[in-house]
Order: sequence, then structure tokens, then C-alpha cells
Amino acid sequence: MRTAKGEFDFALYAGKVRIDEQEFDISVHVGDGVPKILIDRQWLKNRRLVVDMSAGILTLEAS
Repeated sequence: MRTAKGEFDFALYAGKVRIDEQEFDISVHVGDGVPKILIDRQWLKNRRLVVDMSAGILTLEAS
């Protein structure tokens, strides 16, 4: 995959997230050139994610 920092090979894994008894299939991308794990945003289509880094709070709300 071509990124802003050049070309990288990624491994793609399937994962599941369960929130309020609802299960979501997600994809997870990892690779040597990726400093963090990249998680698919598909499961956020019906949720609102709010991250307040300074307060250390992550909120996930049903929409």
C-alpha cells in the first residue's frame, strides 16, 4: 500500500468488537512500517466516538 511515507506491506486480520450485545466485524492492519495498529472504522457507522486526550476520556455513544 502506498502511504505518505512510502510503500509498505500490511498484514490484514479479521477481528470482532462487541458493544452492548451487538457484534461488529472489523479489519485490523499491521505492518513493519506502521507505528500503530490501524483498526477499521466500519463499526463506527452507527456509533459516535469522542476522544478527549487531555482528560484521558474516550466515549462511545449509540447514535
